[in-house]
Amino acid sequence: MLNKILSKFSYFKFRNTLKTNVDIYLNLGEEYLESGKFDQALDVYKLALSANAYNIEAILGIAKVYHEIKKESEAIENFKKAININSRDLRGYLGIADIYVEHLEFHKAIEYHQQVLKIRPNYSYSSYQLGLLYFRLNQNDKAITALVDTINNNPNYDKAFLSLGKVYEKNGDATKALSYFQKAMECNPESVEAYLYLAHLYEAKKMDNIAVDFYRKVITMDSKNEDAFFRLGVIYSKFGSSDLAIDNLRKVAVMNPNNFEAQFLLGTAYLNKFKFALSIQHLNIAINGNNSSGKSYLNLSKAYKLQNEFDKQFEALKAAYKLNESDPEVLVEFAEYYGYKDDRQSQIKYYSDAALLHNEKAKEWLRNNNIEVS
Repeated sequence: MLNKILSKFSYFKFRNTLKTNVDIYLNLGEEYLESGKFDQALDVYKLALSANAYNIEAILGIAKVYHEIKKESEAIENFKKAININSRDLRGYLGIADIYVEHLEFHKAIEYHQQVLKIRPNYSYSSYQLGLLYFRLNQNDKAITALVDTINNNPNYDKAFLSLGKVYEKNGDATKALSYFQKAMECNPESVEAYLYLAHLYEAKKMDNIAVDFYRKVITMDSKNEDAFFRLGVIYSKFGSSDLAIDNLRKVAVMNPNNFEAQFLLGTAYLNKFKFALSIQHLNIAINGNNSSGKSYLNLSKAYKLQNEFDKQFEALKAAYKLNESDPEVLVEFAEYYGYKDDRQSQIKYYSDAALLHNEKAKEWLRNNNIEVS
């Protein structure tokens, strides 16, 4: 009798020890996974699994490791094992959906989020993800339905309001887009995205003064928001406010030297301020990053002209002309260049070509010189 009691006691002790070891392995696995030590994580998760072949936490851990090391088929296999052990645990479905999204297999990701919603119909995360996926597939009606379901289940889901705004903006309904962006801002007054989308929308509606206020608000919330600084630079460039354009675009150029549109606008703003060396510097960066920009070459030629570097002006003009032979502004610059060179015949030719493209400056020069366009 005593032996039976001792035997039973030993079994419970062994079982509790085993459970403790499994917990240790799982905790270690999580630590290794979070610190990027994927081989060690895989080893200890497998040790946990060897102690209990049906331990769902170990299986999910193994799936996550395989996902991190880009062994997606093994990851999916283990997420499916987790589903087979407990079909109501959402993590396996969500893990597989995430993998399919990363590989742009949106239809497959949709299937798994739909399975989640069959298990838990009010699960806002999956209905929100469905909305995003339908939007990426240009199925906007389905996207709206999924996002409205999300909001009905979670009225403070600010990202769902934002996404609804984007769908309606894409559909051309600026009024509804504006309404949803504002609701997102009301749900989360600290949402930089909400202010940014409102700014974009007002800018698209040509309400630049309001857009500027929202972009400035974004910057007070996020002092390194490249998009807000860039859009302010664009608006100020359009207004002809070169100093303000320069102030904002310089920040963009520091944050992201490879924003070649910002480099072009910065070079143009410096040109307008007669700071030719800086203009040339930034226009060359724009050209080296995107040598298909005829406008960059054109403005570069103007900067060289104003520095009396006529050979470099001519080379830049040739590059601009090669990219767009029918740009009347390039033709006028060529005409002026040949005027400096006392090449009257070429000067008349380029002014005439520009006049045929309805350039008023060329027409005026020809009229003043009593020359008719043939």
